[in-house]
Amino acid sequence: MRTLTDFVQKDWEPVVLPTLKYVTQKHYKYILKAHLIPAFGEFRLPDISPEAIQNFLLTKLREDYSWESVHHFRCALSKVLGSVEEWNYLADNPVRKTRLPRREYKQERPILAPAQVWRLMIALPEPARSVAMLLVLTGLRIGELLALRWKSLDLGAQTLRVTATVYEGHFDTPKTRRSARTIPLGPKALSILSVLHKRAHDPGAFRVSPCAAGISCIVICSLRAKSSVCQEWLGIPCVIVTLRCWTLQERR
Repeated sequence: MRTLTDFVQKDWEPVVLPTLKYVTQKHYKYILKAHLIPAFGEFRLPDISPEAIQNFLLTKLREDYSWESVHHFRCALSKVLGSVEEWNYLADNPVRKTRLPRREYKQERPILAPAQVWRLMIALPEPARSVAMLLVLTGLRIGELLALRWKSLDLGAQTLRVTATVYEGHFDTPKTRRSARTIPLGPKALSILSVLHKRAHDPGAFRVSPCAAGISCIVICSLRAKSSVCQEWLGIPCVIVTLRCWTLQERR
């Protein structure tokens, strides 16, 4: 009888995993290696019971993993055992018979005041400043901004269309169906984009972001590093996602 490790290595990783988005593949590989295989790898597939899975989830919560992390562990295991079920190695997916405790919201995400945002912009060098400013002004995710192309920007209509995202140099469709959207642009965003457009070597094809996909991670690291400096020197609790959350909060 096959074990979970055997199924994952011989069937799931070669056949199912490549059908997922790159970022999801990387996420699931980590969860399998660090958590699922150590816990269930030597189990025969029929022996992976709802009780064993439920105990695993509760143990992870007691080990002080966040509710979100344990939820991801459960989703990854369900994805793998869903394939086991589809391929008739199991009658049903035992993960569906497990539950997580009610989620507790311990702390509200910090939202920057407008003055804090401007202090941060002054402290950032280029190109991190333009990237951070566009995150604030548009509410784009960092991967959406770095994947943005000039053909998706309509300066006349003052809009941009989100059609792709990039993660570690790998381009893909947006995160969700609703993420493919058209965003109106204000005067400041238009001004920044117009300057970048004039500097572009090939405005017909070049990406809007002042960095190519191959060095996008450098800009993100620069933002995070400078944000840490700003947090220490300026007292600003800022990370990239906080900039986007500030934008969405201001729009409500």
